[in-house]
Amino acid sequence: MALHMRTKRAVFKELAPAFERASKKRKGAILDEFCALTGYYRGYASWLLRHSGQKVVWRGRDGERVILVGELSWEKRLLVMMREVEHR
Repeated sequence: MALHMRTKRAVFKELAPAFERASKKRKGAILDEFCALTGYYRGYASWLLRHSGQKVVWRGRDGERVILVGELSWEKRLLVMMREVEHR
């Protein structure tokens, strides 16, 4: 069963705050549930849940800097990246 990306984001937004506040044992259960629902690998799913709402700077293969920001829509994220390129 493949979920649409919009559904995966909704599941993520529901589980991320609970994951942040949970004990280590409960985090494992939340992570298992998130992986089962979305089909994500455990490592990627835990990375997503750990970095929810944070500013993450990523370097591409060509060294280009990409900034991913937690709760911004893809349109706003694109504007942030375009501004970053303009300021070089």
